[in-house]
Amino acid sequence: NKRYEDLDILVADGGGNDIGFGNLVGDGLLSFFRELRTDRALNQELNRALNNLPDVYESFMNFLTAEVTPSKIIWMNYPNPLIGEGGRLCYQHPSLCWGILENQISNEDWVYINENIFNKLNQRVEQAATLYGWDLVDVSKKANNFGICNCEGYFNTLGQSILAQGDERGTFHPNERGFNAIYKEAVYKKLDENVSSIFKERKMLAIKKAKEAAKAKMYLENFKKKNTTLISNQSDFTNKVKVVKKGSINSNLKVTE
Repeated sequence: NKRYEDLDILVADGGGNDIGFGNLVGDGLLSFFRELRTDRALNQELNRALNNLPDVYESFMNFLTAEVTPSKIIWMNYPNPLIGEGGRLCYQHPSLCWGILENQISNEDWVYINENIFNKLNQRVEQAATLYGWDLVDVSKKANNFGICNCEGYFNTLGQSILAQGDERGTFHPNERGFNAIYKEAVYKKLDENVSSIFKERKMLAIKKAKEAAKAKMYLENFKKKNTTLISNQSDFTNKVKVVKKGSINSNLKVTE
C-alpha cells in the first residue's frame, strides 16, 4: 500500500468478472448448442451476481477509503461486442470469419446476452459512478459497428483468441486494435481533464493558504503592536503608581529634632 500513498488519480474498471462473464463464455457460449436464456442455473447465478455487484463496489470503495484515498477516480464501463454494422446485433450479420461457436448461438441468445449482461452491467457501473463520484469513461458505444461479427472488428472470436493466446479466455474481449480504438483517446481525455483539475485545485488551495498566511501574519503584527503598546502603557502605569506611593509615604513622615 505504501506504493500508492498520495495517489492522485486511480484509473480502473470492474464488474464483468464479478458477474461471472468468464463463466458465461466458458460454461455457456462454449457449451455448443446450449440455450443460455433457458438455463435456469446460469440465469440464477447471473441475477445473483448482478444484485450483489453494488456490494462489491461498496467493499472496493471502503478499501480505498481506508488504505489509499486517491484524489480522483476514473472508471470505465464496458464496450458492447455484440453490435455490428449499422448498429444491429451481430446475429443479423453472420460473419465469414465466424467459426462453429459463433454460428451456433441462436438469435434469441444474442438478444439475451445483450439485454441481460452488457446493458445491465453498464447500468450497475453507471449507478456506482454516480453514487461514489467516479469520473465515468463511457465506452459503451465506442465499439458499435465493430462488434465480434465484423472480421476487422475490435473483439476476438474464439478462433482469434486461440490463435493469439492459445486458449479461449480472450473470446469476446477487445483485441489490440479494439483497445486502441475504444480506450486510448477516451481515457487520455479524462486523464487530461483530471490532471488539469488537480492542478487547478492545488493552485486555488495554494492561493487560499497564501491568503490565510498573509492574514495570520498581519494579525500577528497587529497583535505585536497592541502588545507593545499594552506593555508600554502598563510600564507607565507602574511608574506612576510608584511615584504616588512614594509621595504618600513622604507626606506622612514627621520631622523631629
